[in-house]
Amino acid sequence: MNNIDIYKQFYMKELATKTELNNAVQMPIFLLTTIISFHVFLFSKLTDRTLEIIAIESIINFAFLIRSLYFLNKSYFNLGNAFNYAETAGMDIIFEHQILLENQNKETHFEPYLEKQLATCAGINFNLNVQRTKDLAKAKKAIFFKFSYPLLPV
Repeated sequence: MNNIDIYKQFYMKELATKTELNNAVQMPIFLLTTIISFHVFLFSKLTDRTLEIIAIESIINFAFLIRSLYFLNKSYFNLGNAFNYAETAGMDIIFEHQILLENQNKETHFEPYLEKQLATCAGINFNLNVQRTKDLAKAKKAIFFKFSYPLLPV
């Protein structure tokens, strides 16, 4: 296996991870929607006496909900700023660069150029994916605490 194949595999892996992260947001959103629906249902069915107890728990759950939504937003939308994933140059630009090098009798410079393109893009995308994974984990952690909070002894 030559170097260009290694860089190409890293680049393709990071693009696949980007897609996986985009799809991974669906389950936390489903859980948060379920939590909100459950609280709305509870508040519509409660008496005055139990309302106070549930209200206190709901306020704490609301804090976990806000934290989870914050990190979900950060993981998926980067808080309103789109993630700037790096992409390799277009095939036309790469082809023109190859022709230019061939005209200058520097064909051996083409493979390092392509390796640098792939390595740079894969590195940038890797760092973005690591941050997105951390934010998604924080969102899931907040959801877990929301579910485990009522189980804690008082």
